[in-house]
Amino acid sequence: MAQPIGNVHIDGEDGVILNVYRQSDANVVTAASEVVSSMEELQGILPGDVTIDVLTNKADFIEMSINNLLLTGLQAVILVVLILLAFLAAHAPRLLLPYPSPYPSSPPSALWTGLT
Repeated sequence: MAQPIGNVHIDGEDGVILNVYRQSDANVVTAASEVVSSMEELQGILPGDVTIDVLTNKADFIEMSINNLLLTGLQAVILVVLILLAFLAAHAPRLLLPYPSPYPSSPPSALWTGLT
């Protein structure tokens, strides 16, 4: 006869915990979503007084971490663009002065006087 590991009470009711582990090459998020969809199918088969609940799901944490990473990356790009625009707006005239243009905007007066 198997010995019970421990009594489980969920919301004051007796319950059973079923741990589901993924295979080493499986995607956590995909495996978790497939388990949850299978649980929904099982809920339809079970009697009305039996419910299936997910107590912990590592996929939720992983999805939240990925979303936070994407948001942080987007914020970093926006911040870099704003700083770059502010720097260029403030220093653009000074950046162009040290480099003479090969095509002057107005010709030297000495050349014009000799040509006429």
